[in-house]
Amino acid sequence: MGRVLVLLAGGFEEVEAVTVVDVLRRAELEVITAGLEGREAVEGSHGVAIVPDIAFSQRKGEWDLVVLPGGMEGAEALAKSDSVLEFIRDRAARGRLVAAICAAPLVLDRAGVLRDGEFTCYPGVESQMQATGRRHEKLVDERGIITSQSPATAMEFALYLVGRLAGASRSKDVARAMLVV
Repeated sequence: MGRVLVLLAGGFEEVEAVTVVDVLRRAELEVITAGLEGREAVEGSHGVAIVPDIAFSQRKGEWDLVVLPGGMEGAEALAKSDSVLEFIRDRAARGRLVAAICAAPLVLDRAGVLRDGEFTCYPGVESQMQATGRRHEKLVDERGIITSQSPATAMEFALYLVGRLAGASRSKDVARAMLVV
C-alpha cells in the first residue's frame, strides 16, 4: 500500500517525527526510520532518543514517500549530507513524493528542489534559503514536494500524507479513530 522512509539526524523535532511515524503506521503503511549516522540512538532536540530501524546508507528499494522531520539541528545535519541531497534530487527529478516539515524544507532548498512561492516552513527559516516566497499556510503540496510549518501542524501533515498514499477515506478513518475530527 505504501512504503515510507523517515530520516532522522541528531536534533530532529520529536513531535514531527513521532507523529508522522505513528499516524502512518496506524494507517497500515510500512514506515521505516533511517538514522543519518547509522543505527545508534538518535537524540531529538528535546532529549528524546529514538533507535532507527536502519542506517540511511542501508536503504534499499523504492520508497513511495520520504519524510524529513524538522528541528533546526537535525535539518542542518541532513542539509550537509551529500548523500541525502542527492537522494532528494533524484526523487524530485523522478516525480517521487518528498515531505518536509518545520526547518526541514531547508534540506529541500539545499537540494535545489524548491521553487519560489511553492513551499512553507517554520517562520524565519526561509531567511536561510535560496527559494523565496514562503507561503503563510499550514501545508503546501506542489509537484509532490509537500511542506508544513511546525510541531503544531504535525498531525495535519501526517494525516495529509496518509491521504496522499492511502486515500482520503483512510485518512479520515485514522483521524476519526484518534478523535482528531
